Amino acid sequence: MSNHYFTAERQQSILKLLKEDNRLTVADLSAKFGVTPATIRRQLNEMEKNGLLMRTHGGAIGVEEANLEHSLEAKSVSRVEEKRIIARCARQYIHEGDVIILGGGTTILELARLLQDAKDLIIITDSLPAAMELYQNKDIEIQVCGGTVREKTGVIIGATALQYLQELRATKTFIGADSISIQHGITTPNRFEAEVESQLVRCGETVFVLADSSKMDRITLTRQTALNELDYIITDSGISPAYIESLRENCDAKVVIANR
Repeated sequence: MSNHYFTAERQQSILKLLKEDNRLTVADLSAKFGVTPATIRRQLNEMEKNGLLMRTHGGAIGVEEANLEHSLEAKSVSRVEEKRIIARCARQYIHEGDVIILGGGTTILELARLLQDAKDLIIITDSLPAAMELYQNKDIEIQVCGGTVREKTGVIIGATALQYLQELRATKTFIGADSISIQHGITTPNRFEAEVESQLVRCGETVFVLADSSKMDRITLTRQTALNELDYIITDSGISPAYIESLRENCDAKVVIANR
């Protein structure tokens, strides 16, 4: 039989495995099929070009997982303690007199809750939930961009939001992340949110991404921000030492592990 036949047969097996597990590694596939890791990497790269899967650091995920988007309510009950630890760490970087930008997401919402007693801040946000957490604090100025509120996440999107943000500059930008990949940067399931959150990054002199360890080595549908646009990545201790090392080798951002 030809090599092409074996490649096609292996492709079908890989797709079947992805349906069962939705996450595969090069090492496991190499052992399973008795071929070299280089052969598996070439095949996964070709399958990604054909839209059959998405590559991750050391493996691949199914397209279904890449397209999946959870609501704000669903995210708010997931990994709550890790998000609070990360938010407390990020709070230390905010000082009186700062002009800061807060993006969307539940980890950023935890940070907003820690700013309820802050003083002398200007806070710009595309997140309606974050603004609602902060608006009773009379010692800070809150600016919310105009546009359309996405019901699923509470993030404001659209041309009006983009136009408003283009005129702004901030001391620090804090964004969350659905997924972080060394190859693809920060990705998100919704391209309209990606456009606005990408603009938030461009507004900030110093950019922080707050993401718990479950978001690492994942890919979702739309590119939001490249890793080289970040200054800090704040995560929790669940991230593997090997992945920390890979991040440090492939981007200039400082990786901060938030402690309990």
